[in-house]
Amino acid sequence: PKLTSMADRVRALASAGAGVAIVPFTREVAALDHIGFFERVLAPYLEVRAVHVGADFRLGAHGASTVDVMRAWGAARGMDVMGHELLSDGDAPITATRIRSLIAAGDVCAARRELGRRPFVRGVVKRGRGQGTGMGFPTANIEVPGGMQMPADGVYAGFALVDGAVWPAAINAGVPPMFADSAASARLEANLIGYRGDLYGKTVAIAFDRLVRPSRSFDSVEELIAAVNRDIATIKKAYGDASVRIA
Repeated sequence: PKLTSMADRVRALASAGAGVAIVPFTREVAALDHIGFFERVLAPYLEVRAVHVGADFRLGAHGASTVDVMRAWGAARGMDVMGHELLSDGDAPITATRIRSLIAAGDVCAARRELGRRPFVRGVVKRGRGQGTGMGFPTANIEVPGGMQMPADGVYAGFALVDGAVWPAAINAGVPPMFADSAASARLEANLIGYRGDLYGKTVAIAFDRLVRPSRSFDSVEELIAAVNRDIATIKKAYGDASVRIA
């Protein structure tokens, strides 16, 4: 699963002042060794002066080329290759695999620490069961593209970005057990606290700040409504009900 969509990765790199070249990972590219990759894929578009990678990085078919192999080859061509030790959190290196595991377990606080930002997903608001408004807490049903790393099922405090403004949000990840049989149930729902307006068709980014409680079953709709109202009240008390415009 992806931690960030391609569009968001490019947006983040561009905001940091980097130019971005996207290379489709075809079978032909996968079969190249490091020489073929640099000479056939990069050289026609870039004048490569230096390469910065992790110390354990490997390139080429079957990961044959180590940092030392690339460094020796690049030295004869005026290209520096530098392998950097990975940052660590505690006694383990920070890796995408580790961050995915943290998010999958619902530990979005630890994932935030290792990412340097809150984990987030982006999707389009679609029509869902239509029951939230009747229960007193309208929710946006967000359709997230497949392949994104989602957090463990549960209720999260976080934020929603829509139309250039960030709103505090009570977020439910996973299909609520009470509505598991409904085809209209979304795997991601958010109540934008303080928001007034129609969200259908809008693109919304949802950032997870902390887990409020794991997903659970309820004996009645009334019990569910009471629990959700408590969740929203808890999040509203901590995060407020006003938006912050960022764009």
